[in-house]
Amino acid sequence: MSFFAIMLFVVLSVGVFSGISWTSPALMGAADSLYDEGNLYDVEVQFPNGLTDEDMEKLMAVDGVDEIDTSFTSLQMLQNNGKDYVTKIMSLMDNINRPINVDGTLPQKAGEIALNRLWAQGQNVKVGDAITFKHDAGKGDEDGMTYLTCDTFIVTALVDSPAYVSYNLSSYGFANIGSGYIQCLAFVTPESFDSSSYPGYVQAYIRSDSLRGIGTADAEYKEKVQALSDDITQLGDSLAEERYGGIMSQAQQKIGEAEEKLADAKKKIEKGEEQIKEGKKALKEGKAEYKANKKKLDAGHAKLTAGQKEYNDAKRKYDKSVVMYNSMKAYRQKLADDTLTYDDITEMNRQLDAFSKDKDTKDLGSGKMAELNKTLDYFRSGLHQCQCDRGGLERESGTEGYVS
Repeated sequence: MSFFAIMLFVVLSVGVFSGISWTSPALMGAADSLYDEGNLYDVEVQFPNGLTDEDMEKLMAVDGVDEIDTSFTSLQMLQNNGKDYVTKIMSLMDNINRPINVDGTLPQKAGEIALNRLWAQGQNVKVGDAITFKHDAGKGDEDGMTYLTCDTFIVTALVDSPAYVSYNLSSYGFANIGSGYIQCLAFVTPESFDSSSYPGYVQAYIRSDSLRGIGTADAEYKEKVQALSDDITQLGDSLAEERYGGIMSQAQQKIGEAEEKLADAKKKIEKGEEQIKEGKKALKEGKAEYKANKKKLDAGHAKLTAGQKEYNDAKRKYDKSVVMYNSMKAYRQKLADDTLTYDDITEMNRQLDAFSKDKDTKDLGSGKMAELNKTLDYFRSGLHQCQCDRGGLERESGTEGYVS
């Protein structure tokens, strides 16, 4: 009986040991199959200052580097059912790190998004739903930059990622926003990112053909990956120095240009201040000249007003003199025609008297008034003689009372 108990214990121990020994390789084999299905990267390169196309060519020339792909990445706050979830958004690459589609179709254009299956199922988010990010293209990220071209996306697929095989959400990585760790993974097309917000290729993923067929848990794989990483790091240090020199050179150039612009601005300011000073002086002189000219203008206007009055007075006197002259001329003509009557002389005497008393004509020269009086006396004398002669004739002929 004891023998059979010992045999049973040995069999169970061997079974347990065999199971434990087999489980680890089986799990690693399953993981490698998943990695191969999604073409998981061997080495990830992060370069915050951005890799240029020239840098990518140098990276591709490193021994052991056979394939390179780049991706844009941004941390955003996804809003769902009144809660915010820290989401790592990555752009889909052509071949490396391709998410494994579980449901739906991978995004084909801007505005479409694929979510990791585990989070979506936990939040009851399905293909066809619309989701919105808080830090969108209109608001910008926390550092003031804009990364996404839109803030609302349509879910087109639920996926598993070969780069994130753990079912523990907190293992997706840490974040500097929200809860402090990444809660959701998302994949979009490169068109959903605003590439102008990035200094270049900030993330590159590398695969090496020399590592294919080697298990990722094997020591050989780890040694070769480390050797490749060391070569890339050495190149990265060189590129960093070159980039630092280039950035410093650009910065110095911009500083020089800024200082030149500042010097030009100072000159313009000084010139402007001098012009303002001259302008103030000219304005002061102009005001003085204006006052002087206004004074002259006022004096000229007064003279013009006085001259206009003098002209009006003279014209009025002239008009009255013309009337008097025409009247005297008419009387002379009557006298010449021997048609002048006593009534004419009386009227002429009245006119002359009024003319001499008129305020406009009374101050005419004494010579003119004497001439007019002389003419009037002449008329009066001639008429008096005529009246005497005609009076005698009227008495003799019995026609007394005749009036010519």
